[in-house]
Amino acid sequence: MIHNKQLEVICREDLTVICASCAIFCHKGHDFKSVKEFQMDKLKRCQDILELTDDRRVLENKIGGSSAKETLEKQFGRLKENLVEEAKRHFKKLMALLLVAQEKCIERVLIAVSIEYDKLKEQLCVPNELLVRYRQWEVHAYE
Repeated sequence: MIHNKQLEVICREDLTVICASCAIFCHKGHDFKSVKEFQMDKLKRCQDILELTDDRRVLENKIGGSSAKETLEKQFGRLKENLVEEAKRHFKKLMALLLVAQEKCIERVLIAVSIEYDKLKEQLCVPNELLVRYRQWEVHAYE
């Protein structure tokens, strides 16, 4: 109590609790609020903050808080590693199958080339046989 008067008003600009006389003379033109009104506003804000805090706790409990996040990250990491390993195994099998297919393909090509070579060789031998026959004929012709 200042001036032997009850402090019942809050000057919102100076954030001070003052009496009605000070509000009229010393804080002329400022914005005021009654102490009870100010207390009710602050109480409401505190309740809102507590509700938000409670809501946050509820959400954290639903998702398990930060430990659940870490658990999910670990599970995702393990899943990722497993998928990578599985992909590597599949590609290893595919590579083995490709090598077998490559060997079979090379073997077939070599067989085909060998067959074609033998055919060409036979075709080249025919003129030689004709030449041998011609020479034999020629020899017999002059005898």
